[in-house]
Amino acid sequence: MDDTVKESEVLIAAAFDAIDEGIVIVDDENTVRHINRAAQNLLQVSSDDACGRRWIDIIRVAAGPADDYVTLNNGVLCPGEYTISLASLTASGSAPQRSVELRITALSTTGCGALITLREGESIASLQKALDESRRQLEVTLNRGQIGLFEWDTRTHILTEFGYWVGKTPHTAESNSAHDSIMLADTHPDDVARVQAALTAHIKGEAEYYEVEQRIRRIDGGYYHFLVRGQAAETDASGRVLRVIGTIVDISVLREQEAVLKLALESGRQGVWEWDLETNRVTEHGYWWAGQEQENVSAQLDGAIALAQWEPGAAAVLREQTIQHLRGEIDSIELEAPVRRKDGTWGVFLVRGRALDRDANGRFKRILGTYTDISAVKSQESRLQIALENGRQGLFELKPDVDHITFSREWYAMFG
Repeated sequence: MDDTVKESEVLIAAAFDAIDEGIVIVDDENTVRHINRAAQNLLQVSSDDACGRRWIDIIRVAAGPADDYVTLNNGVLCPGEYTISLASLTASGSAPQRSVELRITALSTTGCGALITLREGESIASLQKALDESRRQLEVTLNRGQIGLFEWDTRTHILTEFGYWVGKTPHTAESNSAHDSIMLADTHPDDVARVQAALTAHIKGEAEYYEVEQRIRRIDGGYYHFLVRGQAAETDASGRVLRVIGTIVDISVLREQEAVLKLALESGRQGVWEWDLETNRVTEHGYWWAGQEQENVSAQLDGAIALAQWEPGAAAVLREQTIQHLRGEIDSIELEAPVRRKDGTWGVFLVRGRALDRDANGRFKRILGTYTDISAVKSQESRLQIALENGRQGLFELKPDVDHITFSREWYAMFG
C-alpha cells in the first residue's frame, strides 16, 4: 500500500511540474505549500525558498489596477482574475517588470486556502517577433502570388504601392509613392474613363467596392492587364472617404488565354454552354446562331427558353440523356440537335456536355459543354446522299487489315 501511495505521489508531482501555467498552492494562513516548475521559473524562486513563505513575498506586485494592486499588495487572497506587473526580483532592481495574468481560485480542501495560477503576458519582444513573422509571411505570399497592394490617400491624391509589382511599372520605377495622375498616365487610354468612374462610384457610396480591370504600361512599353480591387479604409466624421486600400492582381495570362479560346471557338464555329441545375439557367459563351453575327458576350437564358429553340424531338433526347448522365448510366451527353437560328432558319449542332461540381449531398450542380455548328457538314451529307440515289451509285469501304468490307445502303438496294 505504501509503495502504491508513493508511486501516486510521484506521478502527481510529475504532472504538477509538467503544467505550462505557473501554479502556487497557498494554505489558509497565506503560506505557500506547493509551487510547480513553471511558477518557479516565472517568479525566479526555487521550491525550497518559496515553500513556507507568505505568497506575497514571492509574488511581488509592482503595479496593476488601483483596487487590485491594494488588495494583492496587502496579501489578501480574493478570488478573481488580475493583470499585474511583477516587481524586479534582482538585488539591483534592474530587471524589467513583466506583465502577468494572475488568477486566484478558493479551495475548500482542509489546510488549503487558494490556488494561484500565473501566466506571463506577451512581452514587447515577443509581439515584435510575431509582427516580423507576419510581415515575412505576407511578403512571401505577395511575391509567390504576384500580388500587389495599394493605398490611396484621397486628400493628397498620393498612391502608394507595396508588394510584387513595385518597380515593374513606370510610375513605381523610382518610388513606390506617386501622385495618382502619374498612375493614370500609365493606364491604357481606353481604360482611364472606366477606372475613374469605378473609383468615383465607390467614393460616393454608389458601389460597395472598387473593382476594375485596368491595363497599366510595363517598363518595356507593353501593358499588364490587372484586376484592381479596393475598399474605403478610413472616413472622416462626415463620412467622406479619406483612404482606400486594395490589391493588384495580374490577369494578363488569363486574358490572353481567353482571346485564344475565343478565336478558336469562332474559327471552329463552336461555343461553350453552362447549365446551372440549381437555378435552371443556361449561359452561352462564344459563337452562337450560325450564319449570323458572332456573339462576343455571354448570353444567359432560362433553361426552358433555351430549349424552346430546339427541335422538340432533340430537346426530348437532351432531357433523357441528361437524366441518364446524372444517374451515372452514361459518361457524357452527346447528340446532334436541330436548333432555330435568330433569322428563323434551322441549323444542326453537335452538342456535348458533362456534369461538374457536386453539392454537400453529392448531387451535381452544373453541366458544362460545347456546341459545334455542323450544318454545312450535314448539308453536304444530304447532297451526297441525293447524288448517290439519283445516280444509282453505291459506296463500299474495304479494310484490309481486318479483312472487312462495308457497303452503303444504295449498294444493297441495287444488288441485294
